Amino acid sequence: MKWYEKQKMIFATKEKKDEWPNADVKELSEEASNKEKDDKLSEIVEAMIVEEEAAAAEKHSFEPTIIGEGCVIEGNITTAGDMVFQGNEIRGNLETHGNLEFTGTIIGDIICHGNLSVKRATMQGNIQCGEARIENGSIEGDISCSGKVTVEKDSSINGNITTESMETNGQINGQIIASKSVCLASSAIMLGDVSSGDIEIERGALMRGNIIMKQDN
Repeated sequence: MKWYEKQKMIFATKEKKDEWPNADVKELSEEASNKEKDDKLSEIVEAMIVEEEAAAAEKHSFEPTIIGEGCVIEGNITTAGDMVFQGNEIRGNLETHGNLEFTGTIIGDIICHGNLSVKRATMQGNIQCGEARIENGSIEGDISCSGKVTVEKDSSINGNITTESMETNGQINGQIIASKSVCLASSAIMLGDVSSGDIEIERGALMRGNIIMKQDN
């Protein structure tokens, strides 16, 4: 081998060795760039999933299940969301984990983990709920509420009521125990004892029973 050919091989080998670190750096840089892209894509996908779940939950909260009038249901009913019963007859217990609006007749207990609205209804059974509003309804059974109970005019309850606060313009035949306040409006008829920290009786209301004023702890 001639001397200049040998020198050419030495220079070529040296040039190739000088390129190796640069190649490694380039490869590492590409790997880091791909990882950043994958992480960014994962963040975008997770954000889209959270947004879709929130939209589905919002849609569900504004679209209650509605049971049309004329239905007769024999058996217990349990629902995960809001329910609206329109002119139905139910012979069994009813439990809902959302709000409940009921019109019709029910022979059985109601457990409502949200708020309860009873309109133009008759019921034989006990009620447990967050808040309750009775409009033109007749209930034979006890009521237990963590919030407020409102009984409108032309409504009647034959049973005991345990609640945080209560306002009635209807007829109550039973005992009221309210941790905060009770208001007997002008058209109210109260046949039973009332126990609360604050009791208001408007002019025109009829009260036959004992009044027990409780002090706040």
